[in-house]
Amino acid sequence: MHVLREWLPAHEWSSRHHRVVKAPSAVSARCILELGDSDMPVTRALMGIRQLPTRIAGRGAEPGAGPEAAGPDVRSTERMRRLGFVVLRETDEPGIGVTAGFVGRPWQLTLESAVVRGLDPASFRAFDEPGYIKAVTAMWADTRHGGTSRLMTATYVHATDREAARRFGRYWLLVKAFSGLTRIDMLRGVARRAERVAAATASATASATASATAATEAAKDAAATAKGAHADAGNTP
Repeated sequence: MHVLREWLPAHEWSSRHHRVVKAPSAVSARCILELGDSDMPVTRALMGIRQLPTRIAGRGAEPGAGPEAAGPDVRSTERMRRLGFVVLRETDEPGIGVTAGFVGRPWQLTLESAVVRGLDPASFRAFDEPGYIKAVTAMWADTRHGGTSRLMTATYVHATDREAARRFGRYWLLVKAFSGLTRIDMLRGVARRAERVAAATASATASATASATAATEAAKDAAATAKGAHADAGNTP
């Protein structure tokens, strides 16, 4: 599916979500890149809850990871980087969108101990140490008929050994529903942005068309008036 298999050929867990958007795919694809914290209230709340064990332990939030770290409008790709994800692909081209990877032990209580940081795309692809999971998540926009598009999100997860599979399997039973909520929240945020842009574009186009039509009609009226005046002048004795 999509480019996920390019980065993670094998996986044991997966999730998929989609949403139809009343906007062209080019607009939806661009809005994926513009998605920010302020577009995702549910995700922000869940991120805050995920930070609680670290705060209780007295370490504070990991730098740049909390939803309040840099104001309400940090873009989602930047937030992912701060959380330890590796952004593998980022484009506004329809059908491709954003792909990010994660390596870690998410069943650990704190993000500090749950995430393997400092990876780049090449080291993410090569990572195979036992005791970890590798995940790839993507969001993209496909073209549909009638000027609409379909937003898609998919996540694949692979455990590097049996122990990691056992631990993640239990963890996934607890968080799968919440993970799904964040995906739905992200899709909703992109859809709202894209539909606002599409509506504003349609309104501007309609206004420009109406202005052009009015100008054309005014020019026709002026020409007719001038022609009538010329005819009257020709008939004067």
